[in-house]
Amino acid sequence: MFTLSIDLDFSYLPISNPFSTSQSTPMTRTLCSRRPRVLILGRNLADKTAVEELERIADVYNLLPVPEDKVRQAIADKVESDGPFDAVTALFSSDPFPWKFGPEQFASLAPHTKLYVRPGAGFDSVDVDWITSTGAYFANCPEEVGVRTADGALSLILTIARGLNTQYLSARAGNWRDPSVKALNWRGKTLGIFGLGNIGTQVANSASALGFKIIYNNRSVVRGSRYEWVSKEDLLKRADIILVLVPLTEATRHFIDEKAFAQAKDGVILVNVARGPVVNEQHLVDALESGKVLRAALDVFEREPEIHPKLRENKNVYVTPHVLAATEDISEVSANEALRNIVQFFKTGRPNTPINEPKGH
Repeated sequence: MFTLSIDLDFSYLPISNPFSTSQSTPMTRTLCSRRPRVLILGRNLADKTAVEELERIADVYNLLPVPEDKVRQAIADKVESDGPFDAVTALFSSDPFPWKFGPEQFASLAPHTKLYVRPGAGFDSVDVDWITSTGAYFANCPEEVGVRTADGALSLILTIARGLNTQYLSARAGNWRDPSVKALNWRGKTLGIFGLGNIGTQVANSASALGFKIIYNNRSVVRGSRYEWVSKEDLLKRADIILVLVPLTEATRHFIDEKAFAQAKDGVILVNVARGPVVNEQHLVDALESGKVLRAALDVFEREPEIHPKLRENKNVYVTPHVLAATEDISEVSANEALRNIVQFFKTGRPNTPINEPKGH
């Protein structure tokens, strides 16, 4: 069993066709004879303005959360009763529905669905190759979550640089100050950023204003960036604090490992806000215990929601449960961003932030 909720009034007045021949695309030519249909998986968390903008040009259907083992059949039943659907998005806060985007759950949507949208910046759990093979776009929503993740990353950097987490634990235990804490004066210190994308650039700008020197490593130089590109090895050798922001791929799994720690400065500080498996946690534990790594701040972990016990128990490790972007407004603004992607797609044939380029577009 699953619960269905329709979130709009279907007594529409005639509206002008937004898919005019002057802006003809393969998608708009398909839809010119009818209104497009959108399926929202999870609770519709968008604000009234974003919902109304989408409802002006599309019929919107909502499928509330069901257990993960029921998702595939629930979507298939929805396609049978109200489909086919031209665009699909999942709007969720803490709902575990559906976390994976791929044929296991979405086979019944293909090949008609031509846009899949998921809130957030990361897409390591999305089968982009399968979506592309169906002739569809996949779009993420990196803007709103990016701003909040950048702010959160900066807060971790400043906290761990001064060792405030360790002092906090000491004070809470009734011991007043911990004299073993080496508090860094970050002015003039080098912050090395692995992954100078949207989030990395925001962190770099803020940290630079606070007196950090910024170096970064990407696969290639970021055009127009005022910061210094260096090799991975050079960044490890020069950085006082390392911030990890690379996406999780097979190539970046355990990107930071025992070899990387061996190349880093003695007493380096590590901050990971990307994906847990980018850092080999056991190798980090070893580096902390040897003193190679002075302190670490982690918002992501290899086996979430599990945290390696030696990281959780180490007073020099500041752990947060993947919450840096989880401000009081993140669910709504991310949902708004997702709906804007869909509106843009219906108007132009292309979403605002596509990850792939399907054939024929």
